Amino acid sequence: MRKNDRKNILLFVFMILGFVLALQFRSVMSNTSQEEISTVQTIESLKKELEREKLIGDSLREQLDESIIQRDAILRNMVEERGGEDITKEWEKARVLAGLTEMVGDGVVITLNDASEIVDGVIDPLLHEHSLYEVLNEIKKAEPVAISVNNERIISTTEIVCAGPTTRINRNRYAVPYEIKVIGDSKKIREAFLNSSIVTFEFIPNNIRFQIKDEKDIVIPKYSGRIDALINAVEVVE
Repeated sequence: MRKNDRKNILLFVFMILGFVLALQFRSVMSNTSQEEISTVQTIESLKKELEREKLIGDSLREQLDESIIQRDAILRNMVEERGGEDITKEWEKARVLAGLTEMVGDGVVITLNDASEIVDGVIDPLLHEHSLYEVLNEIKKAEPVAISVNNERIISTTEIVCAGPTTRINRNRYAVPYEIKVIGDSKKIREAFLNSSIVTFEFIPNNIRFQIKDEKDIVIPKYSGRIDALINAVEVVE
């Protein structure tokens, strides 16, 4: 076989291989593109479904709030008709203590967040649920009228539980930052928070961010959960 014939054969073989590789590459790119399109479509579909569920949830919450308002009005009328003024006052006081009424008043707003950066000496730059729990316990020493965290009313049965990167408060999940609204004596609340061991020995050494400021006309919502679900295991003993 002549030298030129070998070159021609090799050239032909390489051309075929190049053509096959080009087809395969185009096929792979086409499949990848289709997969990406499918993934994007799935994400968009899930986002729309989530929005629909949120709208349904908001609508149900509004209906529940209306039902609670109607129920409270009926109960109030019954108490006023049968119990007189003293019992009515006691009933209203009990509702306030239980967190079943929206509260408005002066107090402080405390904002807590993870450390903005890790510096030398920092052991744990993250704000954990147990730290939030300790802060609330310190604030309660100042005898506040009402407390909320990210607009979740804090009551005696409120659970604060770690839920991965979030914290579950009253069965709802929240991530940092945490905004703690407190109605009460601003001076006493400030002292209780700033002089607490959690601030001195954990927040400051670990560069955990916190801010406290006085505010007027703070609005703290009523507890939005089901009280009957919290007391269904309670037995009345005579």
